[in-house]
Amino acid sequence: MSRQPKPKAASGFDHDCPSCGAPTQVIDRFTLGGVPDPVEHVKVRCVIGHWFTIPADWLSEAAAAVEQPATSSAGR
Repeated sequence: MSRQPKPKAASGFDHDCPSCGAPTQVIDRFTLGGVPDPVEHVKVRCVIGHWFTIPADWLSEAAAAVEQPATSSAGR
């Protein structure tokens, strides 16, 4: 059985909350100093009310994980 990607939520709520799994929306983007280079961060808010500030690349990694179909060893 393969997993189908979840449909994107309406109104820009494209990611899941790390805490509760509810849809989240990017509220702000900014860069913080880092070593060796600055790191882009995003502030996200879920529909339940949780807020997180995370590196922007975490969003793309999470989206890529959802879009990749799961492989099953059943039937092999």
